[in-house]
Amino acid sequence: MLKKSNETTIKQFNKKFCDQKNPEKNLLLSKNIAMTHDFSITKRRNNVLALGVGSIKDGIPSIITENMRNSDQNFIVLDENHQILNETKDMLVQRGYQIKEYPEEMKENEKMAFFIQANNENADQFMSEILQLSMSCREENKQKKHRINVVLPMELIKKYKLNFFAAHQSSYYILHKYGIDCICTTDFVEDAFSLFDGSSISLQLTHDFFDQYVFFGGKILRKDIQRETAEYELLLHCDMKEETDCYERLFLLKTLPVGKCAVIVCKQDFMIDNVL
Repeated sequence: MLKKSNETTIKQFNKKFCDQKNPEKNLLLSKNIAMTHDFSITKRRNNVLALGVGSIKDGIPSIITENMRNSDQNFIVLDENHQILNETKDMLVQRGYQIKEYPEEMKENEKMAFFIQANNENADQFMSEILQLSMSCREENKQKKHRINVVLPMELIKKYKLNFFAAHQSSYYILHKYGIDCICTTDFVEDAFSLFDGSSISLQLTHDFFDQYVFFGGKILRKDIQRETAEYELLLHCDMKEETDCYERLFLLKTLPVGKCAVIVCKQDFMIDNVL
């Protein structure tokens, strides 16, 4: 059985991990759940897998737009036909961001948002170059004023067969060492397990990569759980001592209504909240 009440779990989690004084320094996971980007506080990576969000053709997932709206991080966004750029550009410019569509040196005292078009034949190369430039910026500037968020709609990685993670092995290392976090969105859990295809340890890399999961309630998630139950059990079993907890959580995910989401942090804390 899930031992603590949902409200208590959220309250305790935010007290421990949310930066109440500097909300722009937080990663937003749901309406009432956020955690600071400061690794010295969380001791956790902020790589998020959001499942059941729907196709970006039907609208940009709120976990992307709300984090871009409220955060002061730099952004590297995988886009298609300028869809995310068109929806967020005015807001970003108003907040002092420089908009870039090609690799360019990053400066510590400037806020930058890079939009890489997945349908560009150089998308893989551009993404890798920007990650390298991000590493250089973080290495050279000890203040590290602005962290970096990489936004990856995984349907675009799949559609255009992008493989900057697998083809450029240093990308995984860069993301881990230099305070670069990822928000990955998908409707299919199998996409998460294929993120590092091409690596001999792709499954292990996937488990190590994501510390936060956000499950969006509704038909899309329910159908994917029915289709890939074993994969969801893999996610929910990690680091769990009681098997009954796993199956109770799986049932809760299946029955989540639209407008609600389940948040799992470090494969332990399990919270249900309203979506962003």
